[in-house]
Amino acid sequence: PKSPLIYNCTSGGLNPFRWGELEIHVRSAFENNPLEKPFRLPKATLTSSYLAHQYWTFVCHTTPAFLCDLYLRLTGKKPRMMKLFNRLDKTMSLLEYFT
Repeated sequence: PKSPLIYNCTSGGLNPFRWGELEIHVRSAFENNPLEKPFRLPKATLTSSYLAHQYWTFVCHTTPAFLCDLYLRLTGKKPRMMKLFNRLDKTMSLLEYFT
């Protein structure tokens, strides 16, 4: 088309979509379509607390990525998990405005 198609998807009073439902749908999607070789099992947990988010990001993402990279370095391989995590974190921060 000559101009881009724009879709606006919102939730309203007639058929509301709640954030808690997102966790259920993500969990269901990964149960029905498991990853072949996951680094860790995906889990969607939503919180409105910035401190809780920072804590769980550190515990569930930063620490495992750092330990994996440490192991890779010790075995003479190229570390890659912190770089991957940083890309994921930047991508997720782009969605913050919309959520």
